Amino acid sequence: MSIGSKTEWTAADLSGELEFTIVRHEGSLQRIGRWAVVVLLLVLASRSSNLLWRSLLAFGTLWPIADWLQGHQTKLLVSAQDISARGNLGRLVRTTISVVTADLRSIEYAAGENETPGLYAIRRWGGRTLLVPDLDEAACRDIVSRITDRFPEIGADRDPGSLLYSESSDPIVLGLGNNSRP
Repeated sequence: MSIGSKTEWTAADLSGELEFTIVRHEGSLQRIGRWAVVVLLLVLASRSSNLLWRSLLAFGTLWPIADWLQGHQTKLLVSAQDISARGNLGRLVRTTISVVTADLRSIEYAAGENETPGLYAIRRWGGRTLLVPDLDEAACRDIVSRITDRFPEIGADRDPGSLLYSESSDPIVLGLGNNSRP
């Protein structure tokens, strides 16, 4: 009996692009948990006398059902022009997404407090797009490494985007601790 999920990925170097296939194998406990949540929400919705609560509880069942229907596979296609992902993207209805590489600052793993862990495209203007959900840090690093080897112009963040760094990514020295006055 498999308790947790297991993720496997493969890469193929096609003419002009890289293709990654990420497959998440769900454990028995996760599968049972998903259907238990769906049944619980449906039972609570059927017993609620408030129409708003009934609607919200019934709507809550859509996410686990949509995740199941979308499958557990995501394809990531990377070319010099764009990065696109198809399949289960961890969203309710959206199953494809594309980001133009000219708009990218970096591709990296992220797992913040209120975000899904996975591979993110970080845009130059500061937005983030989840490309592959539920991917661990090691797998993300391997995928990013393959991408940057094949497409050096798409890479790790070379612009930290912080006021503490200059254009060359060296710390900015303000000289505020200097006691001598002009």
